[in-house]
Amino acid sequence: MFQSIDKRLIAQSLQRAKINRQVEASQIIDFAEKLLVTEWGERIKKKAKPLYLKNRVLVIAVVSSVLAGDMNIKSNCLVNKINQHFGKELVDRIRLEI
Repeated sequence: MFQSIDKRLIAQSLQRAKINRQVEASQIIDFAEKLLVTEWGERIKKKAKPLYLKNRVLVIAVVSSVLAGDMNIKSNCLVNKINQHFGKELVDRIRLEI
């Protein structure tokens, strides 16, 4: 019972403070990091890093064009998994920066 009240109060407080989108973007970036490790293994941490979310576009920095090509192939799948995890359409696409 207390847990559901806490979640509502937190959500209302974030909305009043106008930081709910920043918190949501931070959660998406954190989940995207974990998702990359799930898809490519621990070694991906040195080669790719989700940077920020802007206008529903998740920007990920990568170290090589080869990795960017591989990630580009799986980008729709990654977007779908992120949106499915959060239960709503928060990310439209992924942009890769080399």
